[in-house]
Amino acid sequence: MADELPTGTLLVVSQDPDVEEEVRFGAPDGLEVVSVNDADGANEALLTLTPRAVIVDLRTGHAGGFGLAKDMSQTVRLARIPVIVLLEREQDRWLAAQAGAALVLRKPLNSNELWVAVSSVLAA
Repeated sequence: MADELPTGTLLVVSQDPDVEEEVRFGAPDGLEVVSVNDADGANEALLTLTPRAVIVDLRTGHAGGFGLAKDMSQTVRLARIPVIVLLEREQDRWLAAQAGAALVLRKPLNSNELWVAVSSVLAA
């Protein structure tokens, strides 16, 4: 059904507490939000976790969101997980596309817009 709420896990990779707050604020009850600070933390989490989607800041930590998204797109087990890339600058949209982003959003986030976008990615 198209009206069903998403369930499972959503991995958020960001050092920005506002990003985590916006994601948690709008998350439906059946969707668990797991948050890590950087790509290294995400790689560790992805050893045991298979999230429905990953939201990643393009510029996060020393390993970077670009590297994480690119690595996920080239790893068989992770390649089908949609990656939503968050940008601070519009000119980074090309980088997000090169990394294999399923969707690109600009910061600062609006919770309603975020969840419309996340829901569309999860429904695909």
